[in-house]
Amino acid sequence: MLQMVVEKNIYSRNDLEELLNCFLELNSPCHHSVIVQAFTEIWNEIISKRIVKKPCAQLDVSQKMKES
Repeated sequence: MLQMVVEKNIYSRNDLEELLNCFLELNSPCHHSVIVQAFTEIWNEIISKRIVKKPCAQLDVSQKMKES
């Protein structure tokens, strides 16, 4: 599933929701929890790649004390 998402460049929330709905409609309800879990993992992976994690700014206390 992830490979298809990547190959088709499906990265927007709306596109993923549309694809999820298709999978849910085409598959038996007994498979829905696994499908939703897979989409959740894909979404979390996409989001984690888009967010640039910036390190917390370190406050140099000694430098600040010198400035005051």
